Amino acid sequence: MICPGGHERIQSLSMTIKAFDFYRTPRLVFGPGRVKELGQIVASYGARVLVVTGGGSLDQTGNWEKCEESLKKACLELHRYRFSGEPSPETVDSAVKEFAPLSVKAVVAVGGGSVIDCAKAVAAMLPLGEPITPYLEGVGTKIHPGKTLPFIAVPTTAGTGSEATKNAVISKVGREGFKKSLRHDNFTPVCAIVDPELTLTCPPQVTLRRKGAGGHRRGLSGSHRELGEVRGVFEKSLSQGPSLPLQRRTVP
Repeated sequence: MICPGGHERIQSLSMTIKAFDFYRTPRLVFGPGRVKELGQIVASYGARVLVVTGGGSLDQTGNWEKCEESLKKACLELHRYRFSGEPSPETVDSAVKEFAPLSVKAVVAVGGGSVIDCAKAVAAMLPLGEPITPYLEGVGTKIHPGKTLPFIAVPTTAGTGSEATKNAVISKVGREGFKKSLRHDNFTPVCAIVDPELTLTCPPQVTLRRKGAGGHRRGLSGSHRELGEVRGVFEKSLSQGPSLPLQRRTVP
């Protein structure tokens, strides 16, 4: 039974709120040290995995060692693809050509937004075995069928959000350059492992950075001492369980 005037209120509300679609989000594995579960998660999709990373910073920080240890502990056959800068069509095509014959069962990205975008595109193009450019929005004319390998994202920076989206941004430099997306509902990662400890080797302003309204980045100033205080608050909350009320805390 609808109360008097209910129909009018519903009609008014429907005219105020615009129609929208809500797409699936990845399984989110969050918490300090959770990257240790990477191998176990990947193993559920197969024994052969391709890991896409950036240049040398991942090795220098020791974060790659954590990921590699977890993957090897799960007895996975590990293949690694490294690149620098933003992903280009050539970057993606090169990875597809190199690893398609190996029949990898899953793709993992460990790095920032560019790495995640690259790995997302590689996971989508490996089943097709074709160049990516004809499938890019505003560039090519082909429509991707949505077939992709299971893709797991492990972000090492904050603020990109690529670990929760369905598109991969691909760039080409030069006079005929572009920055376009490969997009499909199925390209959202099946899992995102967000381990705060992986960001602590970044500069403080990067570790604390987040995206504000309208996509503008807003940084929170701080130092590693302040990061330690923030981490302490989170660890205390986690150790005391869900019954601990969430309180506002301002870092000096």
